[in-house]
Amino acid sequence: MAYAKILSEYSCNQYARYDTRSWLISRNAARDASLPWALKGCGQLLAVNVRIWEKVSGALGSIRALRIEPPSCQLQPSFVPETTFYVVDCPEQVKEITINAESVFPLFAHGALLKQPRIVQQLGAGSAKVVVLRACTNAAGAACRHYTLDLHRKGSSEALLAELLVTSGGVDVPLSPPFHPSVSLYRTDVPFGSASTNVVASAGKGGFVSFASFAAADQHSQSLDVKVPAKASSWGSEEIPSHWQALTTLKVFVVSADWTGKMEYTVQFGRAPNADASLATIASNVGAPYPVGEPDLRRYMLAVPRGTREVALSATAMDKEGAQVKLDGQHGRGYASAVLKLNPSAPYKRVTIRVKAADEVTIKSYLLVVAMTDHSEWAMLEDLVVPSCEGGLRPDFEMDVFHYRCLLANDVEALEVIPTVMWMPAFNQQLQIHIKDKEWKSGNVFQQPLSDDGKAEVDITVLASDHKHKATYHVSAQGSPLNERGRLFTTLEPPPKEAPIKQRPQYRFRST
Repeated sequence: MAYAKILSEYSCNQYARYDTRSWLISRNAARDASLPWALKGCGQLLAVNVRIWEKVSGALGSIRALRIEPPSCQLQPSFVPETTFYVVDCPEQVKEITINAESVFPLFAHGALLKQPRIVQQLGAGSAKVVVLRACTNAAGAACRHYTLDLHRKGSSEALLAELLVTSGGVDVPLSPPFHPSVSLYRTDVPFGSASTNVVASAGKGGFVSFASFAAADQHSQSLDVKVPAKASSWGSEEIPSHWQALTTLKVFVVSADWTGKMEYTVQFGRAPNADASLATIASNVGAPYPVGEPDLRRYMLAVPRGTREVALSATAMDKEGAQVKLDGQHGRGYASAVLKLNPSAPYKRVTIRVKAADEVTIKSYLLVVAMTDHSEWAMLEDLVVPSCEGGLRPDFEMDVFHYRCLLANDVEALEVIPTVMWMPAFNQQLQIHIKDKEWKSGNVFQQPLSDDGKAEVDITVLASDHKHKATYHVSAQGSPLNERGRLFTTLEPPPKEAPIKQRPQYRFRST
């Protein structure tokens, strides 16, 4: 048993309706002795406060009216409060449906009490949704009547993909040409070292997609793992399309939302050229090269006995079939070897090994230092620059040449030298430069003023990292004497001290 409590205020000329029993309360209700009422004056308006307690058995809430927006959507059958199931058909152009319900009872939807009797639903093309409205006699959700609305949006007749995505190894792989719904044939180059490839295809406008056949198209989006053979391609699909060959082909079948349209897409898979430019091994007939420093520096050292005049070297790439290797002027595919000539008077020789990957883009360089003595004993300059030398140093700088001459220009006042210590393959060893018994920083400029007779000498001492071995480079320079320094020598006459006087024309006059 439930009790319904209704408390309302009415003006003297107003009618009120209580849906459960359809009682009309008006001014004449005051004459009805069966209703408890109180009449109270309120100026020009006469208000009736009516408190009605009614014992109701088995009563349910109801909706008075139901309206669907936009008007192009059709509600079938026509609404009557006693009918609880309806179908709403909307054209393809409608994306949003609004349900307006009128009721004196609390309304519930999606398990929650509605603050306003209005529900907005989004519908995709060719999709459907079910909305259940409950009209209950109280806000607690008791004694409810359920109204079911089956919402439909008509599907499109276009069978097109909205998305076609290829990923390999977790990275998006570009399609050629770039994806467009109207293009049905694509090529793609899967990265050479990738083991897994996934394809995601999503139909547009509510259509359906399948990788098997048109008849099997029953989902709006599907994904598939594709096995692409691990076979290298000489060229990608963009470089020389005529030489490109597909390793695997995938078909994508699309059916429109209204099941009338069909479209077939084709994706051809190849392998991108190998981008690996790594070296597998570096070998020698004298000793074994070993890495120096961090791996990403790609530096190696090979120690050979002192006095060695030549050493045989070889380098093998990881990609033996596609990479190109260059070693001391020798080229090879996947492998290169050379006989390196050494200078016994020089402590080391640097060799660059260059590897170009099969993709013709990726290039890596490796540095191999062939050391003929213990590098802790090395004490040499890498470079020696004297900017003011006319014609450069004599002889040209070599790290194992220790005496140099320099002819300075006429206006030079001081001898400038820029010494740079030799490169060290070990990070825990450093060479030192000393000039005039003072430590000097490598790469900095040292100035030695010229004497009055225009001469200058500089001794550059290099101390090895063992602080025992050292070498001294001597530079002697000849400039102009002080009394002639900066004078300009010319065979032309000196310029006049004053500007020449312009001669005016002379006139002769004759009298008559």
